[in-house]
Amino acid sequence: MVVAVTWIQKVKNGNPAGFQFADFALAPQQQSCFGSAIRYGIVNKDAKFDPKIEHEITPTDILVVPPYKEIMGRQGAWIESWNKQIGR
Repeated sequence: MVVAVTWIQKVKNGNPAGFQFADFALAPQQQSCFGSAIRYGIVNKDAKFDPKIEHEITPTDILVVPPYKEIMGRQGAWIESWNKQIGR
């Protein structure tokens, strides 16, 4: 299984309340609720899944993290190739 990342970001020079939102959204209680509701892995290691669905969550020791640094260097060529072959 490959890791897919969900991002929470504060816009540069944006409202400082963005940090408060990120802190709230990433806290264990909220992550526990969210992860159990969507049945998807979560970022906070202290969060706990509902025991009824915990067996549905992929264990972190079998996840594969894509090599993002390598991907970034190839992304432009992949997009160009896609546009030529598919995006005609």
